[in-house]
Amino acid sequence: MSDAVGQLGFAGKLFGESLRISMLGPSVPLANGISSSAIDGALHAFTAVVVTVLGVTATLLITPLDGRWRINALLLAVFLIALVVTSVVAVAKGWRLMGNTARVMGRLPRLHKWVDTKLCVIDSAEHNLLTFYREAPAAFRASLLLNFLWHAMAILEVYFIMRFMGARVGIVSAFAMEGLTKMINLVGALSPGNVGTYEGGNMLMAHMFGVTATAGLTLALCRRARAIFWAGVGAASMIVLKKGKSTNEMEVKDNNEEKFLANPRSHLASDGSCC
Repeated sequence: MSDAVGQLGFAGKLFGESLRISMLGPSVPLANGISSSAIDGALHAFTAVVVTVLGVTATLLITPLDGRWRINALLLAVFLIALVVTSVVAVAKGWRLMGNTARVMGRLPRLHKWVDTKLCVIDSAEHNLLTFYREAPAAFRASLLLNFLWHAMAILEVYFIMRFMGARVGIVSAFAMEGLTKMINLVGALSPGNVGTYEGGNMLMAHMFGVTATAGLTLALCRRARAIFWAGVGAASMIVLKKGKSTNEMEVKDNNEEKFLANPRSHLASDGSCC
């Protein structure tokens, strides 16, 4: 459900992650919930950047871009590579960016008390994020592999949709198109739901690969339909979980009331006062 809400742009992504943490409930400490969400988002962003860099590189090799577009694509690739390297170094060196940023914000008079109450949670969550790959290497590798598998499925989605429409698109071209699609998503992150930007970007991208704009628009609409479908599945699952939770709470309450009626003195102290 949180991923479905994240389709609504940057604000939706923030709300979706908050929803994910809140749904973990009291069974998971807040710091662990925040760090799990941060780890999932960081690994997804890292693998997405890797796919984007490779996709841009493939685009430069197989499409006849003019000089200006080629330079812009190279600059973007260099920036993304620098971002990946910086992220890896930050984790390896244990740079506490979130904690230090929070402490700087805490120097402001109006934010001092609020930040001071959150520092413990922030430090704990950041510690889990920075030490995850050392303390749980098997889980780290599995998470990284699953994220790359997610991107591989997205590439196959592009390939099969384009082939179904009769476009002669190979796996390498589908890989490049998926990399460019991630760029479109990044550009349209500030737009609610990336409406318009996503469709127009797919039409332009299809033209770059010698495919009709209609095929690019159809690709975008098919992928939106898939996202809406899974958003509906997530919403239905959350409703079922909420109903099940409410039923369990009612059963526990009824059981407690039955125990109280069966043994009315069990909640009284020896002197007759309430415990």
